[in-house]
Amino acid sequence: MSLPYFRFYPTDYEADTTHLTTEEDGAYCRLLRLCWRTPGCSLPNDHTWIRRRVRATEEEYQRAYLPVIEEYFTVTNKRIGNKRLMQEYEVSEVRHKSASENGAKGGRPRKPLKSNETEKAKGSDPNNPN
Repeated sequence: MSLPYFRFYPTDYEADTTHLTTEEDGAYCRLLRLCWRTPGCSLPNDHTWIRRRVRATEEEYQRAYLPVIEEYFTVTNKRIGNKRLMQEYEVSEVRHKSASENGAKGGRPRKPLKSNETEKAKGSDPNNPN
């Protein structure tokens, strides 16, 4: 199952992409989203497969996608991935797993109440003897 969202840092993104054309910027965002939704948060090193999924013509792919892939993605074990996105994916997986486990236990673990808060929680007020 892919996680339904990823954290996005606009300041970091802008700092790293100010030189991209509008078309390349859109290509980069689309590639990140495709990676996120693909098992393992990476893409097969198959440009025909990628081009079909991003719905680009051959000309668009050559002009906008290939330069972005070459600059921001790396090939490992016949897969194409983005280092920063993979880091975010791993952090999100840990958080999602923790939230699922806590949900199965009935929610987040609660901190023990302090003695004064315990009395209030029981319905009595230690300052009011009635």
